[in-house]
Amino acid sequence: MRVLPTPVAKPHPELLWGAGMPKGMKRAIKLDMSFAWVGGRREINIYRDMLKAEGKDPAKSSVVSNRALYVADSEEQAWDDTRDALTYQAELYGQWLRAAAPAGGTREPIIRPDPERLRRTSILGTPAEVTARLSEIIDTTPMTELIIVCQLPGLDPAKAHRSL
Repeated sequence: MRVLPTPVAKPHPELLWGAGMPKGMKRAIKLDMSFAWVGGRREINIYRDMLKAEGKDPAKSSVVSNRALYVADSEEQAWDDTRDALTYQAELYGQWLRAAAPAGGTREPIIRPDPERLRRTSILGTPAEVTARLSEIIDTTPMTELIIVCQLPGLDPAKAHRSL
């Protein structure tokens, strides 16, 4: 299949392993795959420590963090505009994770519709607040790339456009 534009990475695009628990991170390391995560420093540091324990150089692995971002007149307005969409997305991912879990598993999925966690891990607020938060994340998170999600499922496209 021809893909355009052609990938920059050679000989092929890098494959990332999305994981949130140590068992999944170990599998990524075993498969020599880089790491993608929705969230922050704690999980990334666990992954990097596991790489070191396996004798691998963390600098040779990509670490991609993924965050929702929304700009409004206030942090409260940003939360009001995105709360339902963020909750829906977390519920959907939680359903997928539960469906994929081994039979008899008792562990609750790491992605869940926890309003406090969703609000804390998203980048919400005024332009100045969002800029400050992005700077803090970039300065303190050991990642190679940051994916910013601006159009959430169920969010009015006009609101997403205004945020952009």
